[in-house]
Amino acid sequence: MAMQAFEIKDFGVEYENFTKKLSLNKKAFQKFTSYFMSEITYGTQHYQDLITKAKDDMKTLQQKIEGIREDINSVHGDKDRAGREIQSLKQDLEDITMAINEKTQDRDVLKEKLTEVEQSVKEKEQRVEESEQKNQECMSNIERGAQLFRTHLGLDIKRTNHDTLVFIFTQVNRSKPDKEYMLELTLAGENYRLLNSDPELSNLQELEDRLNATNNFSGFILLIRKLFQKMEK
Repeated sequence: MAMQAFEIKDFGVEYENFTKKLSLNKKAFQKFTSYFMSEITYGTQHYQDLITKAKDDMKTLQQKIEGIREDINSVHGDKDRAGREIQSLKQDLEDITMAINEKTQDRDVLKEKLTEVEQSVKEKEQRVEESEQKNQECMSNIERGAQLFRTHLGLDIKRTNHDTLVFIFTQVNRSKPDKEYMLELTLAGENYRLLNSDPELSNLQELEDRLNATNNFSGFILLIRKLFQKMEK
């Protein structure tokens, strides 16, 4: 099968750009996490301030009640009026107590949500780090295999303008050592995908499954070269 025309880019530069993108994605995620945690902290502090103020108001009312009681004991006056005022203050005290209880409940709910958010953020950070590590391992695996076979077996790797890698084998056919044999692949998430080959290999799907199962890229490149050699015999 004839290969598509490729726009060749420098593999080293592209790999460095790929690594920088991973780092920028991680920094953006950390910035979002920091902003979200700041908002949660601000909300918690706001509720705490409301509760503190309510407690201060309750203390003030209690002092007023005690003052009125002292006035009743020391001054003979309108006991009914004083009783009504005390009753009103008691009602205010009950309202404040109820408000404190509600704010306390809101604070507890907020704390639970904060705990859930923190756990979710940690899990997402861990998934991002695992994904980055996996991608870096894949790229390192490709580099190691490429360097070995570039040195000893005439293998070259080029990147196309649609973000795929083309492996170009030479020295496969002894009578035509400069003849090129090509395999195009890409990374889909954490898995390799074999797109096409020239000459055409009939079992690309089987080879792709084997590569993803073993993650032995050097062994895979050697196998592809042997398959191309077998086609020439």
